[in-house]
Amino acid sequence: MLRINDVENYKYHRIQPLHISMPADGRIAMWYNGGVFGAIAVNEMPGMMGIESGSITLVQQLGRFTFTTHADAVKYGYFNGLTTSYGIGGSLSYRINDRLSVTMFGNYYTPTGNVNPAMAGYISLPSFGGYVDYRFSERWGVKFGAQSYRTSDTGRWHTQPMVIPYYRLSEKAEIGVDVGGILYNIIRSSRGKSFQNMGNPTIPPPVGGPPPVAPRR
Repeated sequence: MLRINDVENYKYHRIQPLHISMPADGRIAMWYNGGVFGAIAVNEMPGMMGIESGSITLVQQLGRFTFTTHADAVKYGYFNGLTTSYGIGGSLSYRINDRLSVTMFGNYYTPTGNVNPAMAGYISLPSFGGYVDYRFSERWGVKFGAQSYRTSDTGRWHTQPMVIPYYRLSEKAEIGVDVGGILYNIIRSSRGKSFQNMGNPTIPPPVGGPPPVAPRR
């Protein structure tokens, strides 16, 4: 039978460096191995922005497969500005056994326009990817895979690895850290600095001096 915490396992796949999953019971309708769930969230960041979001998610299990689809509305409020982004997405997961599962996901969000660069890390972005979830025990596990996302400033797609060790606080809560994303950004930042510090490969002009004197005969 469908467990409520399965909604959070497949609903939001925009992995942040640090994530804490503590879902509430937002069931709207339930049936055998499926259901529709709603969620509302408010996040206040004084001096920067406020985020209000609402979502509806449909979950259906068919044997070892779990299918989800969701629709979101996210409102960003900041100094002298207010914008709303709408999103849709879904995922398909296959549970190999009680400890191992494979998930593919994809999300699309409408552009938010030009926002403060400090807000970029909190904006929902189009993304897709996949990961493997392996549980070492009842409490400990790791998710590893890769995801691609489109940046809000340049519109380019970037791909980064996902390596997320996590600890299950209970059946409905977990905490994890994306080590893969952190290491990727550190290496990317270090490479950028090394390229900036490289000397100019252009051949310099010849140094001036006295004109050459032909030997006397």
